[in-house]
Amino acid sequence: MQRAFAGSTANFKAWVAAAKSDSQRRRVRVLVLTLELDQVGDLTEKFEGGQVNIDVTGDVTRTLDLQLNDPTRSIRFEPDQGDFPIYLNRVIRVFDDRFVDGIGWVSCPVFTGPVQSMSRDGASVSLRCDSMDRLWLNDFDDGKTWPAKVKTTAVIKALLASTGEVRLGGIPDLDNTLGDKLTVGATDKPGKVAKNLARGMNRVLLADPMGRAVLRKVQGKPGLTLNDDTVGSGLRRDSAPKAFLNQVRVLGPTPEGEKPRLVGRAALKPKIKGSAASLGRNGKPRVFLKIIEAPHADSQKDVNQRANAEITSQQTAEDTLSIDCLPFPHIEEYDLVAVKGQAGTGRIRVKQASIPLVDGLATLGATRTAPIRPSKHGKGRLGGSGG
Repeated sequence: MQRAFAGSTANFKAWVAAAKSDSQRRRVRVLVLTLELDQVGDLTEKFEGGQVNIDVTGDVTRTLDLQLNDPTRSIRFEPDQGDFPIYLNRVIRVFDDRFVDGIGWVSCPVFTGPVQSMSRDGASVSLRCDSMDRLWLNDFDDGKTWPAKVKTTAVIKALLASTGEVRLGGIPDLDNTLGDKLTVGATDKPGKVAKNLARGMNRVLLADPMGRAVLRKVQGKPGLTLNDDTVGSGLRRDSAPKAFLNQVRVLGPTPEGEKPRLVGRAALKPKIKGSAASLGRNGKPRVFLKIIEAPHADSQKDVNQRANAEITSQQTAEDTLSIDCLPFPHIEEYDLVAVKGQAGTGRIRVKQASIPLVDGLATLGATRTAPIRPSKHGKGRLGGSGG
């Protein structure tokens, strides 16, 4: 987690100590950059509030909601109007700084990314920005094909370079190669393809808070431990079934003549939470049925497999673990955070987070999908291990 501090362990520890202090001095700096990340403006004096949001399930992993005070109406959402023109060709970079005795101001970058929208209500201006991986989602010109055995990281770099990305030093040259030929079509999104390739190497591809493309291994050990003086509430855990569906029927093509129609059937077993039997009353089952048309199925095995696959996908629950804590803005996507103390004991692989840029607590969370397995009492429980 000390990546944001250029590897300086001393600055990292000093920043954390300052963040815990009741007498901390904090400032938030807001800079305006070009798409090439050259600074062209400074909105720090207009800063009123904001929040950085992390969600690794989205097209972009970070978003910024920023509130500014602009009574002179110098900020304009137009290419060349006003003292501070803000448009789709502008990038916002935010630093969260703490003053550390003996060191001075220690800066932590929390966000860099292009402006997506702007709204005004009198003197109040709101900006919405996405992280730099938003710029990886344009179309891929005429497409391209890479043969098998090409280094995967070379393909990732080429995909990002096709979008104008030049900050590729955070992507190491690894030995992994493509297992098969890869064709990226003209309407495919290079960023999505590149992130999928990274996942195939058990790594994550991100745009970091400074806007650089980075390829990282997921942490195996916690980079931050939250204890009683850094948390605002206990660990919260919530588990809910993915969907209320307990029977599936897959219908094959309409046959000619008197041939019977292919029909595949599948249902949750009676002891599974959410099954027709478990939801019924007075001996009568309660059925939630999904019917799927499969006009291209050519065998009974085919429709059976389709039905079983669909019902298996319903035997899952979303397990959410979250906690409120001091707003440590150096927390990044997929970081592993340990919690110890009266708040509870556990680990959170950060997949969702909200980090306020004003006074208040941050919320860290992780949502995973795990199988629901029948318990001895037939009520079901969440299976699988955390991480």
